[in-house]
Amino acid sequence: MKRYVIAVVAIMLLWASGAAAQNALPQLVGTWRGQSEVLLGTSNFSTQDVEFVILKQQGHLFTGVKRYVKEPERIKTEETFTGVILNDARMIAFSDSDTGYNFAIMTGPDRLEIAYVHDGLGKKQPSMACFLALTRQK
Repeated sequence: MKRYVIAVVAIMLLWASGAAAQNALPQLVGTWRGQSEVLLGTSNFSTQDVEFVILKQQGHLFTGVKRYVKEPERIKTEETFTGVILNDARMIAFSDSDTGYNFAIMTGPDRLEIAYVHDGLGKKQPSMACFLALTRQK
């Protein structure tokens, strides 16, 4: 009987540690690069290189800068962002300094896919949607 109890406790501990490991928060600090597929307005499709540098992370929260070339003016642009990692440890949400919102998912330890939407600024700027596939640089 004693062996049975020890075996059950050991299985429960292994299961609990496995569940905790699955929900461990990913460490995002670093430089992430890739390409974005962009739709500006209703008909202007393009691709561009993009870089996200996550500078600090504390628990679920993080902050960094996004770098890209703003079209059609070809202006090098840098925007700050702040974000949060959800409890499932895969879903990530963050907003940038230009009224945009990012929803991301970890597809691997060094792979991140992001959906970006920007609501536009009325007649000043059209809405925008982007898909980004980023890889952490080592």
